[in-house]
Amino acid sequence: RPGPCSQSLSRRSTVESRDSLPSQVLSRESVNSEDGAMGERRLHELGVEDVCAWLAALELSEYVEVFRANKIDGEMLAELGDAELAEDFGMTNKYHRRRLLRKMGRG
Repeated sequence: RPGPCSQSLSRRSTVESRDSLPSQVLSRESVNSEDGAMGERRLHELGVEDVCAWLAALELSEYVEVFRANKIDGEMLAELGDAELAEDFGMTNKYHRRRLLRKMGRG
């Protein structure tokens, strides 16, 4: 059953459709409107579905189901490192890991 985070957004539509994503995830205060970066303090406040929506907005929707299955919320996401993303979540593409870590403010 596809969840609310299972749709992929193009880079262009991500900027144009921010209002359709959960307001907790993409509020103007928490996300840089240019690149989708998340402030570390705000990251800790995200729930599992918020993380899923954010992954989709970052064009990383192929990882949504594994994050959902492991109940990764913002607090847990903030603790994940490069090796864990690759080994435990199947994020073998180093550029995908770099994108996520950079948007989390750690890259």
